[in-house]
Amino acid sequence: MPEEQDLEPRDDELIQALAGLQLAPANRPVRDIWYQAGVARGRRQTTVWRAISLCTMAAIAGLLLRGNQSSPSVVPSAYVHQSPPRPVAPVAAREQKPVPVFSAINMRLRDAVLEHGLEALPPSIDGGDEPAMRAAASNGI
Repeated sequence: MPEEQDLEPRDDELIQALAGLQLAPANRPVRDIWYQAGVARGRRQTTVWRAISLCTMAAIAGLLLRGNQSSPSVVPSAYVHQSPPRPVAPVAAREQKPVPVFSAINMRLRDAVLEHGLEALPPSIDGGDEPAMRAAASNGI
């Protein structure tokens, strides 16, 4: 065991704290010991949560007091006057002729494709050598 002069101050505090401990009575049930430990833990947690809520309330109160001092008492407002919409002159609707889905040109093209395959299609609009459908068919689309 180390001698007394080799001990640090915190070791002295530990020795004094350990000397103050007392054994629990042997006839006490284990349930009571666990219950008392839970009560002590609950007290410690309650103290911590009280301190946290107190700090939070103090911070909110400080922000509210500081916020009232820096903001003006009158909030400027603006009113935007909206003029009524101008009357719009009616536009005469032009009648459009319905585009027949099965026109004679479409029917002839369909018949030509059925007889001769994709070779019957006209050249593409963009000026390429191959018809658009032939290009798509060769790409596997």
